[in-house]
Amino acid sequence: MKTYITLLFLLTTLQLCAQSDTLINQTDENGKKQGQWIYTVENCEMLNGAMAEIHADYLNDTIHGEYKVYDVQGNLRVNCQVNKGNRVGIGYEYYLSGRIFRIYYLLADKEAYTLEFNSKGYLFNEYTQREDKAIGSYKTYKKGKLYIVKNYNEDGQLDGPFIYFYRNGQEEHVLLFENGIPVSQKRYARSGRLKYDSGAPKNDKDW
Repeated sequence: MKTYITLLFLLTTLQLCAQSDTLINQTDENGKKQGQWIYTVENCEMLNGAMAEIHADYLNDTIHGEYKVYDVQGNLRVNCQVNKGNRVGIGYEYYLSGRIFRIYYLLADKEAYTLEFNSKGYLFNEYTQREDKAIGSYKTYKKGKLYIVKNYNEDGQLDGPFIYFYRNGQEEHVLLFENGIPVSQKRYARSGRLKYDSGAPKNDKDW
C-alpha cells in the first residue's frame, strides 16, 4: 500500500510539473508569445543596468498583464500592471530590504503621480511627471516634514515659487522662477521676519 501511495505521489508530481512547463514561455502557431514568460535580461534599465529576471504576461507577443522584475538574488524589485505594452494603474518599486522605494499611479496622457520613500520608510518625494519630465508641484520631505516645494511648467522647467521651509513650517528661502530663469528671492527668519529681499539678482553669484 505504501509503495502504491508513493508511486501515485510521484506520478502526480511529474504530471503537475509537466503541466507547469506547458504554461511558461509558450508561443502560438504564429510564433507569438502567449501567457506567462520568465526570462533573464543582461542590462535591465529598471535596475540601473544590472542583470534581472523578468516575469511577464504576454498577449500576441506584447506584454499584457502582470509584470515583475527580480534581481539576481531573487528579490522582487518592480511590480506593475501593463496593458498592451503600456504601464497602467499602480506600480511598485522596492529596496533590497523589501521596503517600498516608489509607488506610482498612472494617470492620463502618460502622467504619473509618484511617491518616493527612503530606506526607513519615510516619504521624501511627491511629484507628478509626464514622459520623464516633472510637471506641477514637486514636494520634498525630511523626516516627515515638508522641506522643499518647487514648481515646474509643462515643459519641465522651474516656473513659479521654489520654497525651502524651516522644520516649524515657516518659509526660509523663497525663490521665484520664470521658464527656468530665477527672477527674485527672499529669505526669512524662523519667526517669519523678512531678512533679505533681492529683487532681480544681478548674476548667478547672488544665488
